[in-house]
Amino acid sequence: MSIKNKFSEKLSFLQLLLIICILIVIPISLGLAYDSYKSVSEEYNSNFDLLKNNTEQSIIETLIVVDKGLTVYDEGLDDLMKKGFEPFLSAYDESEGDLSQVDLEAIREGLGEDYNLYVIDETHTITYTTMATDLGLNFSYLEDFSGFLDNVREGYSYVGDRVVKGIREEKTIRKYAYYPTPDHRYVLELSYDIDEDGPRKFLQYSRTIEELKGMNPYLTSVKLYDIFGYTIGEPDEPDKELRKFIINNVIGEKKSVTLEDSAKGTFTDYRLVNLYEDGIGSDTSLAIAFTYDENLLEDNIASAWYSDLLNIAGLSILLILILSIFCIAISRPLKYLVDDVDKIASGDLDHQIRTGRGGKEFAHLEASISNMVERLKKTISKVRESEELIKRQNDELETIVASRTKEALEKSNEANFYLDIITHDINNSNMAALGYAEIMLDLSKEEDRSIVKMLISAIHQNTDIIRNISLMRAMKNGEKDASLSPVNLDNIIRHAISLFPLKVAYEGTGLKVMADKLLEEVFTNILGNSIRHAGSDCEVRISVTESGDDVRICIADNGPGIPDDRKEECFNRYTKNLSGRTANGNGVGLFIVKTLVTERYGGSVEALDTVEGHPEKGLMICVTLRKA
Repeated sequence: MSIKNKFSEKLSFLQLLLIICILIVIPISLGLAYDSYKSVSEEYNSNFDLLKNNTEQSIIETLIVVDKGLTVYDEGLDDLMKKGFEPFLSAYDESEGDLSQVDLEAIREGLGEDYNLYVIDETHTITYTTMATDLGLNFSYLEDFSGFLDNVREGYSYVGDRVVKGIREEKTIRKYAYYPTPDHRYVLELSYDIDEDGPRKFLQYSRTIEELKGMNPYLTSVKLYDIFGYTIGEPDEPDKELRKFIINNVIGEKKSVTLEDSAKGTFTDYRLVNLYEDGIGSDTSLAIAFTYDENLLEDNIASAWYSDLLNIAGLSILLILILSIFCIAISRPLKYLVDDVDKIASGDLDHQIRTGRGGKEFAHLEASISNMVERLKKTISKVRESEELIKRQNDELETIVASRTKEALEKSNEANFYLDIITHDINNSNMAALGYAEIMLDLSKEEDRSIVKMLISAIHQNTDIIRNISLMRAMKNGEKDASLSPVNLDNIIRHAISLFPLKVAYEGTGLKVMADKLLEEVFTNILGNSIRHAGSDCEVRISVTESGDDVRICIADNGPGIPDDRKEECFNRYTKNLSGRTANGNGVGLFIVKTLVTERYGGSVEALDTVEGHPEKGLMICVTLRKA
């Protein structure tokens, strides 16, 4: 009985109906829950992407507006910077281009301590300056700025720059301006320190970002980086790897990049704000890092989905309760019917089926059961009469079968007796004939010896046929299931070799296998097969190897061999001459080998090439037996 039937027999029809209803409701509920999660997830992710894009775009556009304001402020300092160049240019003219004669510190004292003076030569190197930290600074590695300096040097007018940080002094912000020397050998540079608490502080990027960051709850931080990878408005500076990433991948490639941090559940969008202007030396472009919290997004999705899940669970429970009431109403008439049938089945055939419940179908069923009970009474009576008749016929049949079986057994024993006599007498005649034939071989002339050898071969073939028939009859008559015991393999092989006039290469073995007295027939049939197909002058090699719990015996000859596509056929009954050469034999030798090895000893046998890949160079039969 299957598990399904055992399970259904333990449950009532009402319980089965309830289970079916639950199994219907649960997948529907799970489908609704999955659809709800998918819908909530898509909605929140869509809103997240929309809010993310709007937030980033708003901040970027606001930064551009702030930069425009800063540009206006920076340009308002140009008049101040132009006046600062007047004493600087006068001193250069007076020195006739010999900067070693120009006292830069004296000029600075005249301008004020907020000023610093620089002289940049044709190699873009600061050769003279009042800012000791910048002396020797070479701008050649900044291709755009180097080109800007060349344009200024070759020009004739003042060029104002933006308010930026210095390259080597990163805290103070300065207004920079440039003027070419009349001989176009140098660029005179002037810087002016800006008070960070002055009017410019009202146009700070960080203040603008803080005001806009609150519009996106998933945005945890916004950081600004200049073109050198340094933070703007932050006390901490990025590590070298991050600076290198920003400079090469964001600023250098001028594209947006996203990095994920799965350990923290965050990701960061790096966006470039291109603020570069032609004709301005300093590039005020920005890289903005927007860091978002994906955990908060997942929490919001889960919270919204849990709410939907509770609603779905409530509806599922309500649906199951409604279906339960419906199932009870359906199963009640069936329960009454089952109770009545149980009473009838217990032997009360006179019990009446209760009618009038459950509709037309149940009334029809109740009437059918009543009719069936009446017919059952009649059938039982007939069955009892038939049983008596069958019992009498079985007794007579058993007597007949026993008599015929005894008669068949006696005839079989008689036939086996005659076969034993015939086999014994034929073997005696064969031995006598073989003896005379061998005497004739010794006495025959050389030209007659081939005929005598053919006679001896025919006698051997006849002997093999009688031995094989006797072996197959013994196996069929009950010896097939004889018990196995440890057998000395070496004695068996050597005795089998001694029965044939063959050249055999065999080193001997000390192994024992699980077999019986019929094991020798395996090797005699294999050796007999070799001498029939390869001739008495063939060479045979026997090898014995041990592998785990098995012993493998391989008998190889140098006869004609068997093609690969026909090797399996050599173990079939009555299969002959697979090698293509005519040979004497009845085609059952290797069949007996396979039968004994596989069915009697639980081993295996296979036909291989003596030389692998060359069937024409000989056949090798390998037998695998269980080690004792």
